Amino acid sequence: MSGSQPRCARRPSRSGAASDRPQERFIQACAPKPSFFLATLIAPPDFDVSEPGWLLESTYVLRDTHTFFVRAEKVKNSELFDKGQPLHHQAFSIGKLSVGYIYDFAKTGPVKWGIGGSVGFLEAPSQLDPYYGSSPRSYRVFLQGTL
Repeated sequence: MSGSQPRCARRPSRSGAASDRPQERFIQACAPKPSFFLATLIAPPDFDVSEPGWLLESTYVLRDTHTFFVRAEKVKNSELFDKGQPLHHQAFSIGKLSVGYIYDFAKTGPVKWGIGGSVGFLEAPSQLDPYYGSSPRSYRVFLQGTL
């Protein structure tokens, strides 16, 4: 294998969620140092559950300093409204796409410090527009320390 080609491995693993529903997880990792790529897919083995959902996320680290990430998820949720509200216990299909960036700027001992941000774009049925708006977004800026 030449030095320019990444060494990749795809490995399935089983894990249980907090609700004890089994989830299938696939991890793809490619590690051409000093950059690497990681992707994860989490979904129930069958979609015959009351509120199915899936999650796909991917991270690319460039020169151990710049991290780019993206996450797509889709869930069916019936817990968006409190008891007594007209849409309480009605299930809605909600999707979200988040993209972000982290710049690692310092290392103190075992801790690597970074600053980053992300923006999330939500997809929801139009009957939720009065509650969440017609094109809901989320924004986040953060400081992180990693070991």
